[in-house]
Amino acid sequence: MKTTSTKVTFFFLLLLLLCGGCDSEDSSTGQASASTTQNKTQQAAAQNNKKATYNIQYKMVNGTRVLLGDVDPPLIHVALDEIKQRADAGEPAAIFELGRRYSSATEPPAQDIPRAIGLLKQAAERGDPDAQSELGGFYELGTMGFRQDSVKAFELFEKAAKQGHVNSLYDVGGSYKFGRGVKKDEKKSIIYLTKAAEQGHPLALDQLGDSYRWGIGVKEDKAKAFELFKELSDMGVGEGDFQLGTMYDMGEGVPVDKKKAFEYYKRGAERGYPKAQTFLAIEYILGESVPQNMSKAFEWYKKAAEGGEPQAQNNLGLMYIAGDGAPQNVREGFKWIKKAADQNYPSGLGSLSTCYLLGDGVAFDPQTAYEYAVKGASLGDSKAIFNIGQLYEHGTVVRQDNLQAYAHYLITIGLKKSEGLNTSMATDSLSTVKSRMTPNQIQQAEDLVSELKRKYGLR
Repeated sequence: MKTTSTKVTFFFLLLLLLCGGCDSEDSSTGQASASTTQNKTQQAAAQNNKKATYNIQYKMVNGTRVLLGDVDPPLIHVALDEIKQRADAGEPAAIFELGRRYSSATEPPAQDIPRAIGLLKQAAERGDPDAQSELGGFYELGTMGFRQDSVKAFELFEKAAKQGHVNSLYDVGGSYKFGRGVKKDEKKSIIYLTKAAEQGHPLALDQLGDSYRWGIGVKEDKAKAFELFKELSDMGVGEGDFQLGTMYDMGEGVPVDKKKAFEYYKRGAERGYPKAQTFLAIEYILGESVPQNMSKAFEWYKKAAEGGEPQAQNNLGLMYIAGDGAPQNVREGFKWIKKAADQNYPSGLGSLSTCYLLGDGVAFDPQTAYEYAVKGASLGDSKAIFNIGQLYEHGTVVRQDNLQAYAHYLITIGLKKSEGLNTSMATDSLSTVKSRMTPNQIQQAEDLVSELKRKYGLR
């Protein structure tokens, strides 16, 4: 049985290892949801008369915080009585606006969802692009009583996009980029995303920047990507700050500048973007561009975790278990790690497996540890693969098998090396198992590695 101090050291090591293998990208493309965790509304001033004014909101979608950048409806400020009169006269835009208001729980008239849907359908059939876009969103998400249907959603988005509807230009571009409701066509996605981005659409700027950054549907152009993210940042959107931070961090399109990377992470964090908050926390842990400060790291991880960011939830949990930046609280640590795992975050699954394996914040349960390790391993998490090796080495839950243990440790070492992480724990375990094996068994275990890599989707 490991002592508490050993557990603390082990989890602190995991924390440091995880920080070295952070994701460098974050996609802002997401699905809208009626559940709002942080409704941070910012009115971005039009940079020229071609650009619209956007209502920028953050919402939770299936546990993930995403950015919405909708243009205000054209009749939003018209009095209700006038809207009703114009709707009765058959004006499509007024019918849409009346339907929108009936769908709202915060403005008159009294909320009436069935009536709202009927009006939105009527407006869409009469060609109103706002209604077509709204209904497309319902089909895309399967909300408001609609059966999820990406093909129907795309058809509606496309109708609205042909009328120049900026949100729908973005939606069609995203649909082509990711193959939602239509055959994937990355080159076509560029056409639509560019049209939306030219009108200052924040999500289009983000996705178009992503396309230029990685050469998706267009020739890779880091400088162009930087320019698009800068425009997004200048609109006051934290996603833009985060992307600029990563580009300065990695020297993509600009010379490496860790100080500027930190500044952009901090700006994005202060604007409430969880991914920027997560990377800012990592900066405080690494202590490279700023003096190490575990308390500040904890503080920013907590904000990001509360915003639904799974990487931050996992790291916050590890800090609670290690007692770094805050008093040790293994139960609270387990709670946050579980939240990350519930989002199918690979490192969260690996960390949760470790919690059950060591009995940290939860009763010792090797069977559950194994189940979460298998899930994490299938997503390529090195901790999860290491834990499977541990279980095979000691014959816990699974039949004792030195060949399986050796192969899993070998894969773990390879993954950690590729990510620039510490390999000492896996190396020590490999040496222990190797000392009990014959040369023939070692060869068999090394031959097993390729099979396991295929199983876990690794190269």
